[in-house]
Amino acid sequence: MRTRPIPASKQSRYLRDTSRAVEALVLSAWYATTGTGLAQPISQLQVQLPTLQEGASSQQPAMAAPVLAEVLDAVRSNPRPEELRAAMSEGIRQAVWKVDGLRGLSSLLGLEEVPARLETWDISHLYGTHTVGACSSLHFGMTALDEYCCYPIRGVTPADDTGAISAALREHLGSSAGRRPAGLLLLDGGKGQLSSALDALSELGVRRGVAALALAKREEEIYLPGASEPLVLPRSSPTLTLLRRQRDEAHAYALLSHRRLRASAELASVLDGCGLTAAEQSALRASFGSASALRAASVDELRSALGEGCAADPRLVSARLRSRPEPVAVGFHDSLAGYGSAVQALALSSRRMGSKVEAWASEEQARRWWAARRGVWLSRLERGGPAAERAVDDVLEAVGGLLAPEAPLASEEATTAAASALYGALE
Repeated sequence: MRTRPIPASKQSRYLRDTSRAVEALVLSAWYATTGTGLAQPISQLQVQLPTLQEGASSQQPAMAAPVLAEVLDAVRSNPRPEELRAAMSEGIRQAVWKVDGLRGLSSLLGLEEVPARLETWDISHLYGTHTVGACSSLHFGMTALDEYCCYPIRGVTPADDTGAISAALREHLGSSAGRRPAGLLLLDGGKGQLSSALDALSELGVRRGVAALALAKREEEIYLPGASEPLVLPRSSPTLTLLRRQRDEAHAYALLSHRRLRASAELASVLDGCGLTAAEQSALRASFGSASALRAASVDELRSALGEGCAADPRLVSARLRSRPEPVAVGFHDSLAGYGSAVQALALSSRRMGSKVEAWASEEQARRWWAARRGVWLSRLERGGPAAERAVDDVLEAVGGLLAPEAPLASEEATTAAASALYGALE
């Protein structure tokens, strides 16, 4: 296989996405050994790799297998592949860390199986206005941006987070949505948010088979259903770290979505949705001059300004003007385009950032990420000598077995066997 050259301006992002692809494969292999079952063969695994995928929207998940096949070819053909070895080793470490966190979470909740999908919910608003309920998703241990969702919340008391959580879940899982609930729900908040979410699930008839917990900020207290007191895990616990990262991811997406909704509302006109043509809207602006004057205008004044040929009913126009204008349609997912997570998108979000500056900032973010890990792994590989290289090579060989085009994994038995070999190299 011929490997494509990676521009210097993308080197750090390339290494980060390489690490993410290895992490996804290892996690999927582990899930196969747990009996949870995969939605697709490992050879068809998809994951968000915004830097590596070409010819497709970076919002959509990419195939991890071709990416890893290319990277493995580069490792084998490069006489000194230390950088790639280190990046893949970091992906393996992240996968093992997540395995520990997911095992601890299952034990904490008394689950027989590790949940395949974890949804995290958070609410964001500004003094009770432009409230949104946002959900991030962890599918088979990996961030699934294509499953993120966000809902503007209306008809709830301002700044009522518990009511907003309930409203968001009802819209997300209502009969019109046709969605199935995740096996595990994590809520940003305390006992009130947890109780409200459980009540909503019960009313929708989907409470059975859904585990839920809440994580409160500051003290990082964990609230479980039926428990009178919160649980506090050690800060070094992989389970707590996993929950905190998912909470931060949902919070970042909620904040990005709230900003989008607020910006769209600021650009909205009080005349939007009144059924008026552009010429009729211009006539009303010329006659009254301001939104406050338009709202104060009587039906007769509106009828006079619109003229006889207006098809819209002045009474309906008057009623619409006196109500709060609905925001225009908002593309919440657009805020994630080109990023591997909502946390990354929030860190680089700016209304004034052009595409070139954004690309530079994204590479700089990845460079700092890699700088904190590169030396550690290169040092470990050097200190370990041939034994450390052989340990990594065992994992790379197992990954290569999963991706080998001449031996496709056509059956679940073959997938599980290859996954066992891969995970065995990690232990």
